[in-house]
Amino acid sequence: MVDASTQAFAENVTRTKAVVEMAHGCGVPVEGELVMSPAIEGEDAEKHPGEVIYTSPDEAQDYVVQTGVDFLAVSIGTVHGSHARRAAARSGIAWSTSMIASAYRW
Repeated sequence: MVDASTQAFAENVTRTKAVVEMAHGCGVPVEGELVMSPAIEGEDAEKHPGEVIYTSPDEAQDYVVQTGVDFLAVSIGTVHGSHARRAAARSGIAWSTSMIASAYRW
């Protein structure tokens, strides 16, 4: 798992691609992360803005093509951290099922 989602897109691609090349050389699959999910509390919560930023299907496709990741973690409206389900319900966060459907079209 490579999480460079706090970086700009180009830097995320650069870092992830380097790990993919090394890992694939050893036969190890790699998961990359594009656009961080907000955190309510817990580890790294201060790094997450608290607002939902959905992953763009077009950006997801570009990321996969450019990095060669085997798996992709995207932001679809989920929340990280303890008690995330209750926090999401209070904040009105909703999963973007249209983003999921769009991503699977390519």
